[in-house]
Amino acid sequence: MGDLSSLTPGGSMGLQVNRGSQSSLEGAPATAPEPHSLGILHASYSVRTLGLHPEVARFGYFSAALLAPHLIGEFLTLVLLGIVQNPNIVNSVVALLSIAGVLVGSGFLRNIQEMPIPFKIISYFTFQKYCSEILVVNEFYGLNFTCGSSNVSVTTNPMCAFTQGIQFIEKTCPGATSRFTMNFLILYSFIPALVILGIVVFKIRDHLISR
Repeated sequence: MGDLSSLTPGGSMGLQVNRGSQSSLEGAPATAPEPHSLGILHASYSVRTLGLHPEVARFGYFSAALLAPHLIGEFLTLVLLGIVQNPNIVNSVVALLSIAGVLVGSGFLRNIQEMPIPFKIISYFTFQKYCSEILVVNEFYGLNFTCGSSNVSVTTNPMCAFTQGIQFIEKTCPGATSRFTMNFLILYSFIPALVILGIVVFKIRDHLISR
């Protein structure tokens, strides 16, 4: 990908990120209308304010990765409404499920490889796992890191745990780079799965009510 100017987040660490020459989840249901528009607005706002990768292609991946959790949250809410006809309870349950998915599936609090086996298995059923891997690869792939001045060797600064973005990716989400396209397919497969599940749930509910 094209060379970009260095990005220096604030703080005492003086971390500088240089864009190399190689080619960041929430599933809570949106309560406002048009979640598609909200997803794009959220992506645009995040890229500009957080200083994320400004390349057009990466912005597209970032927007697509954020749009899916919005839609999944909406359809998950509809599925649960077919079971529990109380919107307040359903919203609370979806929020709790989303938080649990982030804690278990994202790997940000604890590396998935270091989790107990039951949590590893559960993480594969959370859309947050695939969304977070997409965001991590999209943002960190191709980056080079230095600490302080660009002339300072990273070997003399213990704050530089990583010298390249690919090292961070492999440490946080091993193998995520090779699964980038597959993660997108799996992430968006949650949507038709929830649609089918919702239809089945409402069919069963209507059948039980009509008896």
